[in-house]
Amino acid sequence: MWNLKKDKLMNNKIQGFATTEGVQKADLQIEIENWESQIDFMKKELVFYLKLVRLPALNITDPSFFLQGLQEVENTNETFEKLLLNYKNSLDGLNECEDIQCESYYMETHEEIQDKIKKHQLRFRAIKSQIFLVVQKI
Repeated sequence: MWNLKKDKLMNNKIQGFATTEGVQKADLQIEIENWESQIDFMKKELVFYLKLVRLPALNITDPSFFLQGLQEVENTNETFEKLLLNYKNSLDGLNECEDIQCESYYMETHEEIQDKIKKHQLRFRAIKSQIFLVVQKI
């Protein structure tokens, strides 16, 4: 029963798109929204970690190492916010594609952004792990 309802919902959703490009665009937009959400959460985490690193209780003699890394993450977040906004706005061009080369451009751009965001998340995770090691010693 559940699968029938789910399939019907999916079919109704897909029928709302006139073309394959419409479906592709919707999929890309969903992933972009996910990335935007991840960046937004990272910004909230940054506020926490910036405060944490400055706490006297951690007894960090020179927090500049952590602060510099966190500042780089913050700057990269801002860069990604602008990049994602521009990319999202450019997706209307996908509807105008008439050949595979045009579609490939959007897919390759999407994959490049995806790879960059993954690397950015890994860098942030590494900084958080280093801070966590300091906190563990308390």
